[in-house]
Amino acid sequence: MAIKDMTFSNGIIKSLEKDLLTPSALMRIIDEPNYKAAVSALKEQGFGKGAETGDDEEKLFVSETLALDDFAREFTPGGEYSEFCLSTIDFYNAESFLRSEYIKNYEYAPVRTGLIADIPSFLKQAKNKGKNANEELLSAYEEGKKLFESGKATGAEISSIFLAARYKRLLKKCGGDLKKYLKNEIDCKNVSTALRAKTEEDVEKLFIDGGNLKKEDILFIFSADGEKIEKKFAFTPFSEMLGVAMKEKSASLPLIGFEAKADGFALGELKKKKYETEGATPFLLYYLYKSAEITNVRIILGGKRAKCSAEEIKRRLRTGYDG
Repeated sequence: MAIKDMTFSNGIIKSLEKDLLTPSALMRIIDEPNYKAAVSALKEQGFGKGAETGDDEEKLFVSETLALDDFAREFTPGGEYSEFCLSTIDFYNAESFLRSEYIKNYEYAPVRTGLIADIPSFLKQAKNKGKNANEELLSAYEEGKKLFESGKATGAEISSIFLAARYKRLLKKCGGDLKKYLKNEIDCKNVSTALRAKTEEDVEKLFIDGGNLKKEDILFIFSADGEKIEKKFAFTPFSEMLGVAMKEKSASLPLIGFEAKADGFALGELKKKKYETEGATPFLLYYLYKSAEITNVRIILGGKRAKCSAEEIKRRLRTGYDG
């Protein structure tokens, strides 16, 4: 798919990378003596600089997230990149709106705006007038409604419906590096499902189509023992991630290391192109680096608030910008 000339934009984007939190900066924040000191250190680094003053950490995250949305709108190389960065918000907002229709005291109060300015109006008008600008979103909404009306809806199933629909749309709209990233991300979510599911039926129900791994592979991970799993995937990109998972499972430990590896796997593969300075790669990497930074800061502040040890927090950090 054609993209616009990014020569000028990429110069700006590369300069923005200088403001990203490096691993050493994150380590210094982790090593602060307490939560309050960590928040202060974070502000000193410029994180959440557009936020209102106060001690509410959520304001920092909102400020950074909205700034990233603005970045995506201003510097997008083309339509598929806008879909990748912003349509996720539409699916989140549509799911939230659906829940507000059926769950007592659940308030629909969107903080972010994606490609669709008014989700409630879109869902109703699109249905009444036959507009199918986002068929996947509309289908997920209708499927979710039926599940709620059947009285059998669970939070996990509703989220799974919208997640699968989001990936279906993005895989249809995106190509190249975006599609590779999405397929890797889908694989990791399916592997996570296999490792956590209690029944084969759960794996089948929550499986997301479109990844590199087939459903049979995911069912194998669900049913086989660790040695067989490690042998089957020994010479694949998933080897290290699954090796960590098998060690944690065999020791009856929470899958903390696996989740960190899985959440960063798709970005880790894309980082192999981090020295490319032309085309859409600098835009995509910056967007993903900043997204990972926001996630890592959440992990750090959550850990500091819970008085977790520095080592425990570090184990949870996701792959991100490394300078």
